[in-house]
Amino acid sequence: DWIYYLDRGIYKTNLGTGETVQLVDGDNASMSVYDGWIYYEAGGNTDEFFRVSIDGGESQKLLDGWMQHYDMSDGWIYYQINSNGDSVWRMRPDGSEQAEVYRSDSSLIAFAVIKDQLVVSVATGVDDRGKPLPSDLHLIDIETGAVLRTRKACAGSIFAANDTVFYTEDSVWQLWNLTTGSAGAISYSNATKEASIIEKADVSLTTLGFELDPKLGIYTYKNDETKSYVSIARPDLGESQLDFNLELLQEVNGYLIGIWYYEKDNQLL
Repeated sequence: DWIYYLDRGIYKTNLGTGETVQLVDGDNASMSVYDGWIYYEAGGNTDEFFRVSIDGGESQKLLDGWMQHYDMSDGWIYYQINSNGDSVWRMRPDGSEQAEVYRSDSSLIAFAVIKDQLVVSVATGVDDRGKPLPSDLHLIDIETGAVLRTRKACAGSIFAANDTVFYTEDSVWQLWNLTTGSAGAISYSNATKEASIIEKADVSLTTLGFELDPKLGIYTYKNDETKSYVSIARPDLGESQLDFNLELLQEVNGYLIGIWYYEKDNQLL
């Protein structure tokens, strides 16, 4: 009946009695509770990874280095730290048996553990600012390091549950089911209050040059040379305040001419 949380320190509060106990002092970056222990990253200028018992006591340092990501599965902690480069390591919860389990030839963006496999997002190129641009998802056998499957995806974050991988691409949540092989964008209808999966096509609005505003659910395209502008409202991807579903704007002789389509009325204006 305890909850554990960060608030310029690590605390636990009893939901029944309201009793609050401070377990760790200091501004810590993140924490996870696993099998009777709290694992946390030290904040400030200290790049260290610790654990402390949920009953309190002295913290135990497990690692030096900035923890970029970690995942816990089947008695192991899988982790990526800055000093190890583009690789995933694992260790036992007490910090023992540290070993590398995967090293990428490309920039390693993120990873998740699913059973005895890793799902990693890698970048084989860079964007116009020189930053690594995620390009592929790889399914890796942890014991052999073999690449079992590959999927094209610009995945910045990865989460796994059961046999399904969830990730973000163009600020839209996607899923990849490893059993059935099905994949697509997760769409939510405000009208029906139901979620659905939209299979990803080889050609999409983003590949055609549209940009998505995920908060409003609007794809926009503009061509400053031809003075052409297109907006497509996708209310299933965000809370659009616009009435129209499609807007076409074209500048002619200094005047902006517009055409709007309203799906609910099947009307073109």
